[in-house]
Amino acid sequence: MKDSTIKLIMREKAPCDDCEQAQKCKEQFMACRVFGMYTRTGRFSEESPRDPSYTLYNKIFSEDEKELIRILKELNKREASDV
Repeated sequence: MKDSTIKLIMREKAPCDDCEQAQKCKEQFMACRVFGMYTRTGRFSEESPRDPSYTLYNKIFSEDEKELIRILKELNKREASDV
């Protein structure tokens, strides 16, 4: 995935943007159903309850998604080094 594509995606509203549990999910590699729906459809309901888990994260980021996981980890490292 190109950096320009990632930047475009990052500008869009995502379910994690205003979520109280976003940092926990990011640090502990967890995800909720709202995020799962967003990854499949590109849409989400802001009113839907968030209940993140490791199981859902693993379902969303299955072995077929190793490249996406690598990109997300790299983004996390970049953000941590920017602080």
